[in-house]
Amino acid sequence: MKIFFGRNITNGKKQAVLDCEELVVRTVPESYYEKLESKTEMEESEEKEEKRQNFRKGAVRFVYRIGLGAVAFISLSCLLSSIGEVEDFQLMLSSIKENLLVFLISAVFSALSLFGLYRLKKIERNEEEKRWEEKEDEIEKEDEKYFEEIYSILGVPSSAGKIEVITSDYKVKNGNIQLKPNIMTGFMNDEIRAFVEKKTLFLADLDKCYAISLSEGAKIKKVSESLILMFWNKEQDYNQGRFEQFGIKKTMSGNYVINEYYSLEINVCGQVYSLLFPPYELKKVMTLTGAKIEE
Repeated sequence: MKIFFGRNITNGKKQAVLDCEELVVRTVPESYYEKLESKTEMEESEEKEEKRQNFRKGAVRFVYRIGLGAVAFISLSCLLSSIGEVEDFQLMLSSIKENLLVFLISAVFSALSLFGLYRLKKIERNEEEKRWEEKEDEIEKEDEKYFEEIYSILGVPSSAGKIEVITSDYKVKNGNIQLKPNIMTGFMNDEIRAFVEKKTLFLADLDKCYAISLSEGAKIKKVSESLILMFWNKEQDYNQGRFEQFGIKKTMSGNYVINEYYSLEINVCGQVYSLLFPPYELKKVMTLTGAKIEE
């Protein structure tokens, strides 16, 4: 048996390659990555120019803030001077009457300058939040565009669904497969695109498209062993909605523990390939491949 998206490291990691490499039907050409790298360099140049503009804008506002601070300081000093001795209320009132014009002007300028400092800080905070929101939206749109371009190159139809799979190194001992997780982070779990055409299952990551025939049949086996997954890839939280039933736990290090997982086993000319996936993808895999759970 071979593990789809797995590496047999029985004889060492240096010579190990993914078991599914022999099933590759399409790859993303190097020319695309070169084009993407050139585009990235242009975007970095634009980002540097934007940072320079923001720096100049920040410098102007810094000078403006210093000016407002100076006005506030002078105004407050004049205000306190016009009030006089605060220990004696009558003397304070008398001092204010004598310096009424200075008192009023100082009070107005103090209030305006302090309000100006407050407003400036609020404007900067709002602009920063808006800038980050726009940046996040821009990054998300760029990522979506990038993914669609990749999948288009790999011949993946837009109707293809997403399936989360588990990748793992493994060793073979006494004829048995032993999964070998990363000691710190557990097992890698990635979402890939999957579709079926002419009894062939196609699986695509962001680099290659793999094809494996379903003509000789496929079956699903449940593995009642817990695994630690590196990521949570779903929009809904791991302990809410339809995911609540699986009893998934989050570790202190931010990983996720599943109590069981499944193996889609596909026979191709006597060679069995096992695609590992978490329990919350079972219904999707069964619908896609027509495979049934073997008790």
